[in-house]
Amino acid sequence: MVGTEFLLIDPVSLVQEAAAGWQYLIIFILAAIPWIEILVVIPAGIIVGLNPFFVAVAAAAGNIIPIYLIIALYRKIESRYIDKEKTGFLDNKFEKQRKRAYKYWSRYGLLGLAIISPALIGVHLATVVALIIGSDKKKLAIYMTISVIGWTVILTITTITGIMQLK
Repeated sequence: MVGTEFLLIDPVSLVQEAAAGWQYLIIFILAAIPWIEILVVIPAGIIVGLNPFFVAVAAAAGNIIPIYLIIALYRKIESRYIDKEKTGFLDNKFEKQRKRAYKYWSRYGLLGLAIISPALIGVHLATVVALIIGSDKKKLAIYMTISVIGWTVILTITTITGIMQLK
């Protein structure tokens, strides 16, 4: 698939080679993986001929569930990885993405970060950054869910439209 050369896995091949009953589960799992997420998984599923509605549902669910897990487990994550005195985890590994997320959060607020995060840094890292910044967990969950659903609809429609234009 064009544009996925940077990935260590080929989502199109993974979905295509999976047994028929497992393809939507593969979509779900790939959507839950940071940096693959819905931007890659939805077009991959539709390109291999899966039902766009079920691809969208599986991808959205796979992208949204980790957001709620991150929010629910934030205190444990914070004490283990994010405490700068212990490991400097975010400073060392994700400094560029964290700065980008903070820039959007400062400029556009939590809603702006949620809307733009699927395209720029991924919803999972944006969720962690928003929690570190001190965002309200309930608003964060709602905004990220709305963002993922909105992006899912847009990606599904544009992928279908693009495929139809190529035929």
